[in-house]
Amino acid sequence: MLLRLLPFLALLVSASGAVAQETAHGILNSLRQDMYVAGETSGNFSIPIAKARERMTALVQRGGDAAGLTARNNNGMTPLIAAAFMGYAEMAEILLQDTAVRAAIDETDNDQRSAWTYSTFTFRQSLWACSLRVFDNPFTWVPAMVTQPYYLSGDEMPYVKTRKLLEVAGARTDMAAARQQWLALCKDHAPETAKAIEATGDLQTALITEGQRILLERMQAQKQQKQ
Repeated sequence: MLLRLLPFLALLVSASGAVAQETAHGILNSLRQDMYVAGETSGNFSIPIAKARERMTALVQRGGDAAGLTARNNNGMTPLIAAAFMGYAEMAEILLQDTAVRAAIDETDNDQRSAWTYSTFTFRQSLWACSLRVFDNPFTWVPAMVTQPYYLSGDEMPYVKTRKLLEVAGARTDMAAARQQWLALCKDHAPETAKAIEATGDLQTALITEGQRILLERMQAQKQQKQ
């Protein structure tokens, strides 16, 4: 099962792939790294977000093929898909200002997942709901853990805002298909999670709830072990 998840786990470490720095993918990749540093140090995520917003805005205004606004990375992700995967609502909002990006809003990556699907999966916020074995790999769960305050911030959590932006822009929605895709990928989840996923009318809400529940249980268990 862990081997089956390795390609997905690799996305969490480098969701934007190896591309030139001053492209949309390059900005997203820099933001991912800066968010991790902020999580490990100051806890102030507004600084890297503001920096990335300024760069992405300039890039979208400049436009053209060199900006790579609809280019695909090694995982087949467009910048919009990568932004939705990471829950970077601010980046998705800026990208959606571009006509070509909006026209490609329903494009899918190598795994046939769209930006809307990834925003529904809330991977960075609910990774542990997908596979409990994630806790055995610090290179995966630590970066997700230290950035959790960002994903819980704001009047609307980033993944929730991202999905709303996509829907307002006309993204195709298919909750049944998203549920099937998540269950096909995330087979190593707790029985309680399976029940919640099967019963929910909104996969995003269920995954956010399950992610918070599992993470809290994990933290409480670690605290008890230290006592």
